[in-house]
Amino acid sequence: DETQIGTRMDERLREIARGQLLWLALLLAGMVALLAVFGVALQRSLVSPVRQLADSARQIEAGNFDAEVPVSRRKDEVGDLMRAFAHMRDSIVRHDRDIRRMAYTDSLTGLSNRLAFRELLDQRVTEGNGAARPLALLFADVDDFKRVNDTIGHDAGDEVLMQFSSRIRDVIEHQGGEGAVLARFGGDEFVVLVENLAGQRPAAQQDADKLARKIAGVLSQPYALGSGPAHHSTPSIGLTLFGHPPAAPEELLKQADFAMYQ
Repeated sequence: DETQIGTRMDERLREIARGQLLWLALLLAGMVALLAVFGVALQRSLVSPVRQLADSARQIEAGNFDAEVPVSRRKDEVGDLMRAFAHMRDSIVRHDRDIRRMAYTDSLTGLSNRLAFRELLDQRVTEGNGAARPLALLFADVDDFKRVNDTIGHDAGDEVLMQFSSRIRDVIEHQGGEGAVLARFGGDEFVVLVENLAGQRPAAQQDADKLARKIAGVLSQPYALGSGPAHHSTPSIGLTLFGHPPAAPEELLKQADFAMYQ
């Protein structure tokens, strides 16, 4: 009897153990599934936005200020972080734009400065290596400008430069054609790059000469300086053409500068 009872008890205990193990396995499986769901939710709500911000930060660090920043309407800390990051990116873009404008713009006349024009000239010369239409480079300055500063004053000299640049700008806008660029090269020197010229060199030379003479005529008119008498000054303009074979930008600037002093 004891042996039979013991055998039945062992079988019953094994059945109970198997049932408990089954329930334990089901419980563990449920916990694993719950953790998986929680992990996916955590990935979507926290890890994924942080990774997107990290990717955007790397692009901004590399100089791509147009990098897309994730937008979120969440009301938690992650949403605040994403909105703050977007505001920071916009602020960096504004500061970069302001810095570039200051670096490439002449503060007195508002024209492109020497640095901006040199980069543009390098680009146009490189692009024009296979172009059939020649380009023209004009150098212009105010004759005896130092005398203006010494006799009338630097404020009057600045006013002459502003009127000088404004007159050239008007001529370039009306007669320079598409693609013409005006820049202040330094001091009283201004440069003009003209692209819309005739295909053959003699005709292009005539177009460039005509433009240069028009600029010279406009710049030779008196300059009104406040309540004082008008100032009379004349310009010197040098011109060089380049097409085939194209010259180096430094050589072109040297040629136009030399022509101006002639």
